[in-house]
Amino acid sequence: MTTASLIRVASLAELHGDGPYALSAKGFDIVVVRTPAGLRAFEGRCPHQGALLGEGELDGDKLVCRNHRWRFSIESGQREDGPQCLASCPVVERERAIFVDISGLSRQAGRIVAKRTLDDLPGPKPLPFLGNIHQLDVTKLHTTLGCPIWTSLPLPDGLGAGCGAVGPGVV
Repeated sequence: MTTASLIRVASLAELHGDGPYALSAKGFDIVVVRTPAGLRAFEGRCPHQGALLGEGELDGDKLVCRNHRWRFSIESGQREDGPQCLASCPVVERERAIFVDISGLSRQAGRIVAKRTLDDLPGPKPLPFLGNIHQLDVTKLHTTLGCPIWTSLPLPDGLGAGCGAVGPGVV
């Protein structure tokens, strides 16, 4: 591995918890997980049917594919109860970023490769610390959070109040 072969795939600030994280490097899907020994990176698609391993889950020391529950060691990439093994990529943390070396991965015929990045995926961009609270419908908030708390709170004119009260300014 040389410095020239390292590709920046994420900022450390973007990755919370142990993962798995679906990342992309020059058209290759990569999955990154945190292990007791540090970060590990593997080819990002399951060899069974090409599911994104970053959409799977960690179960102890196993990376579990979401489609058919194939389980891979997060230390070696070896499939539990099978001969398949995920190709690993050297991973380096530096300057508050994560870099991987994908030079060991190959573009085999029929291999599924990334066609878009995470930034290309649809969906709202959450506000920091608020998640998607900005998408709540304030007129139905009482049904979401539980009626007793919201019955005594006034709502703007014309919106009524919680628990079926009607009319402007009714509390």
